[in-house]
Amino acid sequence: MKILIADDHSLIIDGFITVLKNQDPSISCYMAIDKLELFEILKTHSIDILFQDIMFGKSDARDFIKEIKENYPKLKIIIISSLADENTVNTLFKQDVDGYLLKSDPKEEIFRALESIKKEEKFISKGLVNSGNQNSIRQKQSILLTPREKEILSLILQEKTTKEIAELVFLSEKTVENHRTNLFIKFDVKNLAGLVKKAILEGFL
Repeated sequence: MKILIADDHSLIIDGFITVLKNQDPSISCYMAIDKLELFEILKTHSIDILFQDIMFGKSDARDFIKEIKENYPKLKIIIISSLADENTVNTLFKQDVDGYLLKSDPKEEIFRALESIKKEEKFISKGLVNSGNQNSIRQKQSILLTPREKEILSLILQEKTTKEIAELVFLSEKTVENHRTNLFIKFDVKNLAGLVKKAILEGFL
C-alpha cells in the first residue's frame, strides 16, 4: 500500500509515518509539504491513499480536491485537519472525500479510517460524530442544474464576465443573464458573491 501524507508541518508528517510504519512496515509512505510537491508525487507514483491537510501552506485543499478526484478516481482521500465546523466538513464530503480525521484524534482513529477505506465505506472521526457532524457523510449536491447551467456556473466560478461567457458558449449576453438569474433562484441567493459561496459549499467548484 502506498500512502501520501500532505501537510506543511513536519511533525504531523513524521508522526503519521511513525504510526503507520509501526502498524505495518510494508506500507510505503510519501510526504508532500506543498501543492506543487503533492501533484508531482501523484503524477509519478500510484498512490492508494492520500491524507490531506486543508490549510496546506499557501493553498486551501478545498480548491483542488475535486481536481484530484477527477484525475485520480481510484485514489482515496482522507482529510486531516483541526477544522471541525459543519460547513467545512459538509463542503469536503460533497467533493467526495472518503474520510475526515481531526488532528486531535488518537492514533487509533487512523487505523479505523484505513479499515473503513478497505471496506469501501466513508469514514468520519469520533470527534466529529460527537459534535453532530456525522450527517455530512454522503451528502451530495442537492441543487439540480441543467448541463447548460453547470457550464455557465463553471465559467462564473472562473471569474468570466457575461460577455466572455456569451462568446465561449455561443449565446447572447441576454440569454446568459437569464441563465444567471435562474442560478440565483436555484441557489436561493441574491448576487454573484452569494452564488459563488453557495456553489462552493454545494461542491460545484
